[in-house]
Amino acid sequence: MNYHFSVCATANYQEKYIEFLLLNYEHLKLGYSFPVSLSYLSSPIFMEREAILVLDDEQNVIGAVGYIHGTGEQHYEDIHIVQIQVLFLLEKYRRSRLFLHVLQFLAQHLAQLKEPPLELRFWATDRTGLEKIIARFAMKMSATHTDYGINTQYQADFKSFYAFAMAYPHERYY
Repeated sequence: MNYHFSVCATANYQEKYIEFLLLNYEHLKLGYSFPVSLSYLSSPIFMEREAILVLDDEQNVIGAVGYIHGTGEQHYEDIHIVQIQVLFLLEKYRRSRLFLHVLQFLAQHLAQLKEPPLELRFWATDRTGLEKIIARFAMKMSATHTDYGINTQYQADFKSFYAFAMAYPHERYY
């Protein structure tokens, strides 16, 4: 299985990012209504932050990651916090090492930024099955019951996340 990562630096790749997530919306298992979910999925592009595509060797999109800097509570001025808005892989790639490689790419990508983050925040529903992996590098901060399931907020020290991701054999992307 060959794949590579591409930061969505052009309108064409940004369009591919949004299109991929919308085509796979039902499989994202987000704990929000569609309008709220759409705002989270599109915010990395509309807030001029970063979206990353995972592409196979034929340039087909097989996954996507999107994040923003800062929190709404602090009017996005607390840029030392990165909020991961989405991390999604197509079903057939989830049981491979690709998920780990996505985490490794994200860790290296964030570490090489002019101002690397100090903290990561993200949310996961109780339907993802990722609780054991997440517990290895992040702390559960809160859980909210919604019409769409239980939505749990996690927080991780960036250094802990980076150490977790790099503890396994990895490529050097940067």
